[in-house]
Amino acid sequence: MKYKYHLLFTGLSLALYFTFRVATTYTPQGNGTSQTHQIKNASTPKKYSTRASKKNSLSKAFSIDRLANTGLKKMADSLLKSDIDFKTRSSLVWKIASYSSIQAYEILARAIKQTDDPRLIKILLEAIAHHGSSASEKFLLNFTKEAHPNELLQKAIEGLANGVRTETMNRLVEIYSDEIFSKNLRIQAAISLGSFSDANNMLVESFQNATDPELLEGVLEGLGKQDFANNLSFYNNIFISDKIPADTKHIALENLSINEEITGNFFISIIADNPDADLRSDAAWSFGEIEEEAHLDYSKQLTNLLNTESNSEVRTQIYNALQAHDAFSPNQISRILETEVDDTSFLAGAILVGHHLQEQHKDLTEFRWKHQERIKLISMRQKIKAQREKALYLLKLIDDK
Repeated sequence: MKYKYHLLFTGLSLALYFTFRVATTYTPQGNGTSQTHQIKNASTPKKYSTRASKKNSLSKAFSIDRLANTGLKKMADSLLKSDIDFKTRSSLVWKIASYSSIQAYEILARAIKQTDDPRLIKILLEAIAHHGSSASEKFLLNFTKEAHPNELLQKAIEGLANGVRTETMNRLVEIYSDEIFSKNLRIQAAISLGSFSDANNMLVESFQNATDPELLEGVLEGLGKQDFANNLSFYNNIFISDKIPADTKHIALENLSINEEITGNFFISIIADNPDADLRSDAAWSFGEIEEEAHLDYSKQLTNLLNTESNSEVRTQIYNALQAHDAFSPNQISRILETEVDDTSFLAGAILVGHHLQEQHKDLTEFRWKHQERIKLISMRQKIKAQREKALYLLKLIDDK
């Protein structure tokens, strides 16, 4: 009997427990779904969405790689599919362009005829120019003779800079010379003509006859690509002439800085002899921009110019130009800094010497003893932020740890 009562009590307890559990956990929420179930389901979409997003990104990246490795024919088939986004198409264009075959060129050329998306056409034109074949040059040449928006024509004219044909050069001359073409197209034609050595005389003549400043700038950019030795007297005449505006001279100098055949002596002569301080400053800046191997032996000349130059801006640019040299004497520059009047010039020279001593693992004690006090004074000034920041940088650079 006692055993029966015990079983009865246990059964009632379990019944009450499960009744209470169901009542508190599975309370209906209007649609018969439990609150716990609703909360659990509410969090699921967020987790699923995050995983799905990552999966889609990985899938997309894999898809691009997969497309890029399917061979030219399949890449060509995929290039203009509507379900492929622009970024993927662009990647495919350059992947196709990396093949030097005539088949690759034909795919790119055909794609231009089959799409009306100007963004894609611009990339295709650039890729065709990059291909560099005779067929691609002919395609771009013919493209400039067809009716297209100016932005696309400009891209084709830019690509013709890689051309070699006399017909291509003549077409560029025609575009530059004919006012029926927009100014932007004429400017681009002048720039592209810089790649044709036979166009040198035409560009020199165009410079002499041009009256529009923007066209003149395009001509000077084209001339900047020409053989420098052939045009040395032309440039000398520009920089000594009183009739040529200062802005034109500055543009000429800027474009010369990218000429692979320019010599440091040319810039040195302008810094040393030209009466225009702004032009001397530009020459010093341009000197610092030319290829390092072309001016490794000019440290002494630049240092000597610091002994004669009085303009602070020119002095600053000379210090900056010296940064490309390891051959200058840090002790000599340090002595010059002791009498440097302008703070901006002083900081340029001090940074030059400080960097050199640190990179060469030289002792900075003497440099600190000579210049640290002045650097500290400049660092405490609030009015000229650029000077203050450079002074603080210098103090950190020469800090005696």
